[in-house]
Amino acid sequence: MSLTKAEQVGRPQTGVNKPYAKWISKLPCAVCLAERGLSKGLRFKESNESISQGHHEPPKGLGGGPENDIDRVPLCVNHHIERHAELGNVKEICASVKHLYQEEWDRKNK
Repeated sequence: MSLTKAEQVGRPQTGVNKPYAKWISKLPCAVCLAERGLSKGLRFKESNESISQGHHEPPKGLGGGPENDIDRVPLCVNHHIERHAELGNVKEICASVKHLYQEEWDRKNK
């Protein structure tokens, strides 16, 4: 039986992944960066403390949630509230950048 790429780098395909969740919380808000047109280089600039909330995309009620931690995207409090209220373009931004965080995590943990 062969391992998936996620399993090879220690990232479960589903389930709680505390190191990944902690890493996400130290990254800048994905929506703030997108709205300000800031470079991708800033996307993965880690803080020494938690500055974001890890939002599951899709949200818990739509198939996401703690059982699938790899679907987290860093959001500030305001954008996290907007996402759950289905306001603005937060949903589209989250969906379009989610894979970038997963790929960066894989790259960092090879």
